[in-house]
Amino acid sequence: MNVIAYAFYRSPKSEYERADCASATRGNFFRTYIRPLVRAHHSVWPDWELRIHHDDRVREFPEFALLERYEAAGLVRLVAMGEAPSLTGAMLWRLLPAFDPEVELLLCRDLDSLPQPRERVAVERWIAIGKPISGLHDSTSHHGTALLGGMCGFRCDWLRHLMTPESMREAMAISGIDFDRKGGDQHFLNAIFGGD
Repeated sequence: MNVIAYAFYRSPKSEYERADCASATRGNFFRTYIRPLVRAHHSVWPDWELRIHHDDRVREFPEFALLERYEAAGLVRLVAMGEAPSLTGAMLWRLLPAFDPEVELLLCRDLDSLPQPRERVAVERWIAIGKPISGLHDSTSHHGTALLGGMCGFRCDWLRHLMTPESMREAMAISGIDFDRKGGDQHFLNAIFGGD
């Protein structure tokens, strides 16, 4: 099985949760992507499982009830993770399907980046080449970062030989990376996989 994983959570360190955030988006930014994300996923990736790791705080959104209905219909798999440990540490939840022995390929994506056919073409090229890691870049703002947290992919058997969920948590704890700062997940991925 192949999986595309997302993280859906609310961190007090998020720019979208701060008191100075515009009232229309405060606490609401990522929830607006749920409906179009599920539709786009099943259009572009109908043969890949859509898995969303979530914290408890997003349960208060009306969209969470919708996600539960989607799950009942077999359109998404929800994975409850409890409280988000940090702003970008929770983004690394997206790696967890790699440790499921039934998962062969894993893509980590951001909720606010809807699947596109050109992404599918790029991923199919990566699959055909056989490399263990995929890293997409589609903006000049991505220059200088080998792996982006929401645009990477892995061959799971390769990743399982490299680490376990426990060793990943240990590596995070001793990394010296501030996971409450934007980009922490990317710094970790690049440190672990040789990009930094």
